[in-house]
Amino acid sequence: MSNVLGARTPAAEIVRIAHAKGVPVLLDGCQAVVHGRVDVQALGVDFYAFTGHKLYGPTGIG
Repeated sequence: MSNVLGARTPAAEIVRIAHAKGVPVLLDGCQAVVHGRVDVQALGVDFYAFTGHKLYGPTGIG
């Protein structure tokens, strides 16, 4: 998800293409994680990362 326009990247399609070539996928969810549920199993990502402060975590956790 773009933090400027709100556009959503077709992540599932990108993951499918990457996996077809044997490439593991790390999806940066920093912009999307606070805007709704993310089904990482449905997306098929190998890793999903975001910073704790986006979820109102304590200062200093990233």
